[in-house]
Amino acid sequence: MSSSIRLPFPGIVLAIASLAAPTLSAQAENPRVQAGEAIVKVFKKEGEEITDVRRADPYRAPRYDAPTPTTPPAAVLDDANALLQRKQGAFFAEPSAKSSADAERLKLKLEKEQVSRQQMITPTREARTIADSSTAKPFGDAEFYARDYGGQAQDYSKLSSERATLRDGGSMETHWVENTKTGDRVAMKSIVEE
Repeated sequence: MSSSIRLPFPGIVLAIASLAAPTLSAQAENPRVQAGEAIVKVFKKEGEEITDVRRADPYRAPRYDAPTPTTPPAAVLDDANALLQRKQGAFFAEPSAKSSADAERLKLKLEKEQVSRQQMITPTREARTIADSSTAKPFGDAEFYARDYGGQAQDYSKLSSERATLRDGGSMETHWVENTKTGDRVAMKSIVEE
């Protein structure tokens, strides 16, 4: 009774065998090949093949002679220490002044973002109407918003939040366009006056 082995991917086994075959045949053809040597094949012309056998050199770390330690005079050490202290003082003093200015700038930026977000969720009943069909100033872009966002032109109003005073003395308010029927808000923008 003969047994046969079925390989799930016979093409892969053939490919691996074909990759391994040149190395084995090169070692069999060249008796100079020993352990630790590499075979390098260079193809110069079609059909011509040259086999080059090279022995790898062992790694040698470069040798450095350690300098003879010497003690510098005390005056040189004092000058070096004074220079180092001045450099360290300048290094640590400048960033702290700069970082406090950056921190103030970032605090103001964060405050503006928080005020803007708070104003964006202002309930419609607390908002001030800037322009719509019922005010003295008609909302001229109502047709544009009705065409782009749906609904009727008379349903759109331009609203504003209350003006908020910022820490730096400036003020900020947010304007938006709202569909009064659906409550959808579009085209929000924050206006900052410094």
